[in-house]
Amino acid sequence: MLKKCKFYLLPVMILACVISMGTIAFAEEEKPTCDMSMTASSQYIWRGFELSKESLVIFPSMTVGYKGFAFNLWADLDTDYYGANTGNNGTELWETDMILSYSNSFSLTPELNLDWTLGWIYYDVDGGEDEEVFATLGLDTLLSPTVSVYRGIEYGESWYYSLALSHSFPLNDDGMTFDVGGWGSYYDIDNDDYSAWHDGTVWAGMTIPIADWCSVSPAINYSFPLSSKSDDYLKAASFDGNDSDFLYASLTFNASF
Repeated sequence: MLKKCKFYLLPVMILACVISMGTIAFAEEEKPTCDMSMTASSQYIWRGFELSKESLVIFPSMTVGYKGFAFNLWADLDTDYYGANTGNNGTELWETDMILSYSNSFSLTPELNLDWTLGWIYYDVDGGEDEEVFATLGLDTLLSPTVSVYRGIEYGESWYYSLALSHSFPLNDDGMTFDVGGWGSYYDIDNDDYSAWHDGTVWAGMTIPIADWCSVSPAINYSFPLSSKSDDYLKAASFDGNDSDFLYASLTFNASF
């Protein structure tokens, strides 16, 4: 598995280094960064799929970055995991992900930057493993439009495309903001003969600074299908076979060093 992961990762990282030549130069004294977060959520929804039920889920995350390169380690700790056939059966570390990426940007105009990222994701979940490579493009402008493409490489061909928008409204001079956003997607899964406008999500929250290096962010999220085909697909994958839209709340603690 690891040899296969490295095989797919190498061309992505080489391409990132080549593209970065001639773009914005990094500061000579740039230092490594470390960002950590802990999110408590009333439900785990991923690409519209219900992955938890009737439990508190906790998502710890840590990202170490240096000169555009980043390594992220993320986990899902379900405090009362709901098995498909067994119901609730206690605390379970259900998923651990690793993400390697490279990010940079270049100026389209003196006032407009194009941000881009290339990367690889390794998913380790109960019942199996998976891998994806991905690319994102974002404009540093109003609503921060971002296009992302994910390519599944472990279990046959799959493509996930998304367009996300977000905006933050300042609430005071101390950095508190009101944040809103959302995204929509198209999913093409060859193995399931599935191709449709898939999931959409809208969310609203706040960023509340505690100190210069940390903040808390409460949010409310609503996930829903974008077509009748995805409605049937998401319902079939849900725990009781009848849910395709989900309203859930989250609280995130962020720290940066």
